[in-house]
Amino acid sequence: ASGTISALLAKAWFAERETGETIFSLTDALMGCLSGLVSITGGCAYMESWASIVVGFVSGLLYLTGSRLMVRIGIDDAVDAIPCHMIGGIWGSIAVGLFAAPTYLSASHVQAGYAGLFYSNGNLLASQLMGTVFVVGWVSVLMVPFFAILHYLGWLRADSLEEIVGLDVSYHGGIHQGDTDHNDSTNHDEERQYYERRELQRSKQRNKVRRRLLMMDLSISGRNAVSAFDNNGDGGSRRFSGNSGSAGDEENVAESSGGDSRRRSSGCVSAEDVSRDNV
Repeated sequence: ASGTISALLAKAWFAERETGETIFSLTDALMGCLSGLVSITGGCAYMESWASIVVGFVSGLLYLTGSRLMVRIGIDDAVDAIPCHMIGGIWGSIAVGLFAAPTYLSASHVQAGYAGLFYSNGNLLASQLMGTVFVVGWVSVLMVPFFAILHYLGWLRADSLEEIVGLDVSYHGGIHQGDTDHNDSTNHDEERQYYERRELQRSKQRNKVRRRLLMMDLSISGRNAVSAFDNNGDGGSRRFSGNSGSAGDEENVAESSGGDSRRRSSGCVSAEDVSRDNV
């Protein structure tokens, strides 16, 4: 309830500052309520009533701030899962280290010698912070490469034309009957444009993969050739010397050919001289 109130009032204040009109958003109020539920889940068994009200109130403000931040930095989170569940969950974990009452902790943890920061030292708060950092790191290490691969393959999000036509076409191969009753020709044109664009994108992706494979093949072939030349340096020198000898042989052959030509020329001149003398 406190998360609902804080999100509703904060949204009205932001709207009045930005547009000059006070707007009470039911959507933001319900999302603030959900964020409060997420935040109180971790410590609901160990907090007193006043502490749960504080946790819910702060969670509503954190949700609204996180939602506006997602829009500002350009992250497409249509259902506000990040500000509600991630930010709300982190705040709930930290809140346990702040507001956990020793009487409630001892009921389930008999040997617990520590409580929240407002009741005891900061050992529980430090443990909650370490656990939060570990979970964030674990999820990041596992999921960032996964989403990077999806983004590279073009599978991370739906195409803009798919969003216009509707995902029924791309996922189920057809359009919902209720859509075709209103404007059948427009839907068919959009479906045709979608298939043409999808085929073009697939062709571009295949060509890109072929070019990358070709470049990898050329790069590997070049490295293999260089390594073979380095490993057989003496043999290469001998081959080079042999090639030089072959060049010398070619020059000798050329000289021999030149000599034969000159000899043939000389023979021709002699024949002419003989014919002239006979005449």
